[in-house]
Amino acid sequence: MFESVLTDVTSSLRQFDKVPYVRVPSGAIPRVLHVAEQYTAAVEGIWSPDTITLFVGTIQQQDPLLVAEINLLPECLKLAQLEFILNLAGNVFASAAMPSIEDSPFSAPIHSLRRMNQFEWHSLLEQLVGFHRSLMQDPAGAYAIMEEEARTSYECV
Repeated sequence: MFESVLTDVTSSLRQFDKVPYVRVPSGAIPRVLHVAEQYTAAVEGIWSPDTITLFVGTIQQQDPLLVAEINLLPECLKLAQLEFILNLAGNVFASAAMPSIEDSPFSAPIHSLRRMNQFEWHSLLEQLVGFHRSLMQDPAGAYAIMEEEARTSYECV
């Protein structure tokens, strides 16, 4: 499961050239990865479709994400989740005592990563596109009844 996250991110590397970067203390990273890291820290590694929708929606009120960034969000969330788990492991291993299985701090974050890998992202991502709501208000209702591929072509323009 962890390896699949790295494989997905590696296959998307060219897409990261097309998105804005932000400065962080360690250099510059894609803005969407920064958003994913902020989200993961805020929810303490416990992902859900509702909380990511709320989090990204709140951010986009001030600074809308590009469609290319939204398309990279699943990979960035998985990578941020993997980073969260690794940082957690570092902290646990640095402490003197290992927690029991029942008290493991890894269960929920690993379960969340598993859920992210199994989640059907398209409908959630479509809702996060800033102009999706405007297109859904088409008086003729044509956009709403389009097949998924046709709607996606509108969002990728």
